[in-house]
Amino acid sequence: RRKQAIFADVGFRGIRPMGAEEYITYAGWRLLTALCINGVRLERALFLSVDGMLVYVTLSEADKLGWTEVCLQAIQEDNIRVSQQAAGALGFGADVSPRD
Repeated sequence: RRKQAIFADVGFRGIRPMGAEEYITYAGWRLLTALCINGVRLERALFLSVDGMLVYVTLSEADKLGWTEVCLQAIQEDNIRVSQQAAGALGFGADVSPRD
């Protein structure tokens, strides 16, 4: 089966965590995978295109299916894209280094 990750964040950007945050380091980047708000654990979710069909999964579901690598790569690429946009908006260069 051909899998392609299409990043669709569940809205972590702009949320101010009220509790614990969970991260994983991937390719030199520290990626937020889950956070807790008002005692409720929210796990990052995204959707994949599998054989032309969209499949919505959380990272733990993706891990059980063996899709972790493609999902983390998509999250990393989105983080790079967002960081480059923010750097450009602030007048800095578009070179974005990994954050660990």
